[in-house]
Amino acid sequence: AILPTSTEECERQRTTGLPKDYDIVGFWYCVALLALSAEPEAVRYLLVLARILMVEDPAELFLLRRIVRQGAERGELRREVSVDELVRAFAMWERAQLYDWCLCGGDYSLVTYADKMTPLFLESFRAES
Repeated sequence: AILPTSTEECERQRTTGLPKDYDIVGFWYCVALLALSAEPEAVRYLLVLARILMVEDPAELFLLRRIVRQGAERGELRREVSVDELVRAFAMWERAQLYDWCLCGGDYSLVTYADKMTPLFLESFRAES
């Protein structure tokens, strides 16, 4: 399931991360389709999803936090920015791209744009050598 359906599932995702077969691109594509829908059920679902993504620290951020922490421990990331700040910034970047794509009616390739711009965004967090 994209969203945890029980408290136990939510806690399991929070502590162990997402399953290996989790389709993150498919997840965001579904979110984009929901955002373009005028159906009341789609709006309700998006509100639940927004709460999970912005308030409850979903399992996706658990995995991202682990990756960022490893980069910080290896000295690959700037020391003046904490792991939590980096995770929050990346999650915000990810949501901002999707939000803009939805506002533009999906009239450009989100994958192509993200492939081009995300490395530029992430470069600002690289430690100076």
